[in-house]
Amino acid sequence: MVKTRVLVDNILVFTFPNSESQINSPQHIPVGVKATILQLTHEGDNIKYLTVCEVQVEECVKNKHGTNCTETCSSLCADRGGETTCDSITGNCFECQTGRWSPQCENNCAGNCEACDKNSGACQSCVGNFRPPSCTDCQTGWWGDQCNENCPAQCNGACDRNNGDCPNCNNHFASPDCTSIYTKNSF
Repeated sequence: MVKTRVLVDNILVFTFPNSESQINSPQHIPVGVKATILQLTHEGDNIKYLTVCEVQVEECVKNKHGTNCTETCSSLCADRGGETTCDSITGNCFECQTGRWSPQCENNCAGNCEACDKNSGACQSCVGNFRPPSCTDCQTGWWGDQCNENCPAQCNGACDRNNGDCPNCNNHFASPDCTSIYTKNSF
């Protein structure tokens, strides 16, 4: 079985699985790149051959994609300052609007997540004083349902998320609120 490979600027973009017989029908091969050199080769040899009857090069207009450029890019793709917002073949967004992720940005980032990774949805920055990657825990120094209460000033490390109590106060201060000064006689 002979395989015919299509290379664009020496990058393999498509392989016809069985091309022992002549390919007589028009072929739509999504290349996905702008290129200058098109080569057809047989697998295993470096002999280049090409019989061109008709070559049609299409580039979609801004924010269109698909085989005939009739589909519109998702409105959830991020604006790119006048540039097209999605891939002209797949329709996948180059970037998502804030708070969105997935190839076409149809998924929302998790709860308190402000910006998440476009591909995995992993949180990169949280709203307020929540801590990535889950955005469910408070950053050190904060407590409360919305992580908007300060831990005691003399707290060394994190305080209790529910009540602000500090298990480890700085020198000479006593738990739970780190406001009382500890002395030898305070037992």
